[in-house]
Amino acid sequence: MLILISILASAIVFLYVVILKSWDQFGRRSDVRAKIQFALEQTVRDVRNANQMSIASNQLRFKVGSTSYAYYLNNSIELRKVTLGDASHFNDAIASGSGDLVASGLTNATTLTSSGNIAQINLVGLDSNETLRVRGYARPRNV
Repeated sequence: MLILISILASAIVFLYVVILKSWDQFGRRSDVRAKIQFALEQTVRDVRNANQMSIASNQLRFKVGSTSYAYYLNNSIELRKVTLGDASHFNDAIASGSGDLVASGLTNATTLTSSGNIAQINLVGLDSNETLRVRGYARPRNV
């Protein structure tokens, strides 16, 4: 009888540990997905308000009113947003690591491309062994 109780108690503890680990892993994955999803939504929202846009070398440059901005991939693992200033600075060089961090933990599969005047934003994050991908498209409304 004592052996049966020991086996039953061990099984319950084992299941409890497995469930807690699964729950923790699911929470982390959801956190990474939420962060890159938020970065995508912010990027799409900004581009939709633009009156000028260009994409080259994983740099998405756009102008809202008279102020120029850029989203760029820093070392292929960070998405950053930098304010370039007035329209005369639209094509200025961007110093690596400058600007506000929008998303980190991205992989080198992350791309900023365009097709016509539509920006294609493909953010790919990595959590443990899983690749999390979110993709969005944005067209400037004020062009």
